[in-house]
This record gives sequence, structure tokens and C-alpha cells, in this order.
Amino acid sequence: MRNISTLHVDWYHITKKKGGFTSPCDFNRYDEGTFDFGVDSPFFVILSTAALLNLCAFLVGIFRYNINMVAEMLLTGYGVANSWPIYEAMFLRTDNGKMPDRVKLRAFLLTGIVLAGGFLVFNA
Repeated sequence: MRNISTLHVDWYHITKKKGGFTSPCDFNRYDEGTFDFGVDSPFFVILSTAALLNLCAFLVGIFRYNINMVAEMLLTGYGVANSWPIYEAMFLRTDNGKMPDRVKLRAFLLTGIVLAGGFLVFNA
């Protein structure tokens, strides 16, 4: 029986020579190792909503911090640190790889709905 790691699949390898880049900016982003969020995708809406919820939880945790919340603050801080490329695509980038405005708007609306729902459920 062959090990799965010994199988060689030619179509899986993505290289610069295959013509997968449409512009020199894409090639530069690939060389820099930055993500391309320039596509209007439902996946990016969910991803950015989760990142925004995590950022809100971290900020609320900072303002309501007490000594018993160390584990929660470490967990949300880890999530915020791992979501840095998403925050960068949403707020800081100006190239074609930034997140489209429609995706940002949907993410902000979904984040607001989730936060309002949580407020109504847990403070009612």
C-alpha cells in the first residue's frame, strides 16, 4: 500500500509560470506573501464578521477587565492577532487586494445584528 505523501499530482502545483496572475500587482502581492481579498465572496463576509466580533470582544474585555478574565483576554487577543490580515485588508490597504466595500458593509451589518441580538438575549 502506497503512502499518500508519495503520490505526485501535477495539476496541484501552482507556480508563477502557469499564468495564474492577471496583472503585475498580483505578481507583486504573491511575492510579498500578502492575501488578495479583492473578490466579492460570501466567505470573506463570514470571515470578516468573525474578525470584527472578535475585535469587539477584545475591546469590551479591555474596558471591563478584571483579574478573573485572564484566559478570556488571552483567547480573544490570540484571535485578534491572527485576524490581522483581515483588518489590514478592511482598513489599511489601498491596492486592488483590499476588501470590497460591499463585503465590509455586509460584515458590519452582520456584526451589528449579532451584537444587538446578544445584548437583547443576555441583558433582557
